Amino acid sequence: MNPDPDTSRRVPIPDKKLLGSGLDELRKAEALVDELHAGCCQPLRSPRMQKLTATMHNAQSVLNTLDEEPDHAPQVVALLEDGGAQLGCLQVACCSPARTKLYTKALNCLGRTQRLISRTHDFDH
Repeated sequence: MNPDPDTSRRVPIPDKKLLGSGLDELRKAEALVDELHAGCCQPLRSPRMQKLTATMHNAQSVLNTLDEEPDHAPQVVALLEDGGAQLGCLQVACCSPARTKLYTKALNCLGRTQRLISRTHDFDH
C-alpha cells in the first residue's frame, strides 16, 4: 500500500502472488463442489449446486481482473460471501455426514480467498 498524498488514504496495489494464491484456493473450492455435486443423492439439489458453481466461476472471473481493476475487489468478496452462504445451505440439507469434510474444505478455501483479497486491498472488517 502506498499513501495517497492527496487524500491521506491508502491506495491498494495488487499483489500478484497473493491474488494467484486466491485463484488457486477458489479453484480448489470449485473442484470440491464438483465432487459434492457428482456424489449428491438428491437430484433436486442439482440446480442449487449448478448455481453455486456459477457463483464461484463468476468470482474467479472477477478475481482475474483485480490486477487491472482493483476496485472490483468488493464484488469478488460479495460473490465469495454468496458462495459461502450457498455452501452452508447445501451442507445443512445434506443427508450424508461423511460429506461434511468436503463442505468444510470448500468453505475454508473461500475464506482463505476472501482473506487474501482483504489483505491485498486493505479491507477492514
